Amino acid sequence: VVGSGGGGDNGVAVAALLEAARSLLTTASSSSSFSSSSSSSFSPGDAAHPALPPVSFLFTNGEEVSLLGAWAVTRTPHFFRPGDLLINLDSGGTCGEPVLLRGTSQAAAFIHAYATTARRPFGNVIFEELIDSGLFPADTDYSVYKKRVAALDFVMPKNGYFYHTRKDVAANQCMESIEGTGNVVMTMIDAFSRSLSHPRTSTAAAAAPATDGDMDVGNNIGSGGFSSSRATYAAPLGLRLVAVSEDAVRVCCFLAATAVSATIALVLVSALRRGGGFASPVCLCVRAAIVAA
Repeated sequence: VVGSGGGGDNGVAVAALLEAARSLLTTASSSSSFSSSSSSSFSPGDAAHPALPPVSFLFTNGEEVSLLGAWAVTRTPHFFRPGDLLINLDSGGTCGEPVLLRGTSQAAAFIHAYATTARRPFGNVIFEELIDSGLFPADTDYSVYKKRVAALDFVMPKNGYFYHTRKDVAANQCMESIEGTGNVVMTMIDAFSRSLSHPRTSTAAAAAPATDGDMDVGNNIGSGGFSSSRATYAAPLGLRLVAVSEDAVRVCCFLAATAVSATIALVLVSALRRGGGFASPVCLCVRAAIVAA
């Protein structure tokens, strides 16, 4: 970013990915610098965690100029392969745990995994709706990647007054953001390892001097009720993130509609029994509400 120190956008993501890569390369059977949960560390290959899938760390530039770096990646033949999962890391400030901004339907299973295993999961599906509708003037490389691969989009949300300014330097970054970003990366790798069914022998990889960090993990998308439909997720009252499948939302909407219909029917029957007929104030209000709906 011209005129910015690039500490939060996107030095934190770059630092977290470099440390995650170092950790995966040197401590495959020992404690990682970023634990995948608050109580245990990520040790791929042991009894609790399946074999580590192929992992590529992708660094691009040009994000602030019409997402040019991401477009260049997608024009590379066979860079993304069926079953890949990409984690996009970006920033809107210098502090705060990364929050889930958006996610593709193919990655819905991992929204659920993030909600249940990450250190401090947070997000709301309304963010995606606001961005896609154009009501919120923001964008990330995710908008390009989502057309090619299953993807999740994470951002740091706090201290936005440093965003894209000369004060976006290393000294103004919060340690919780670096640790939280690393935690998200390791949590997603762990979740993806658990979803494996057919290990792959190779994966695409790319590295270039840049400021945007992305992780491309190659293998099959997991199941468990979330992989084939879009997940709806939110953190009610700022509490724990909850993710449910689109099918579950439809069932809840059906039950709610049934309950409302039953209530209206009971009100009408009660009004008729009282002798008010369809011209009674209660019936008129109910009929007006039905017509308005």
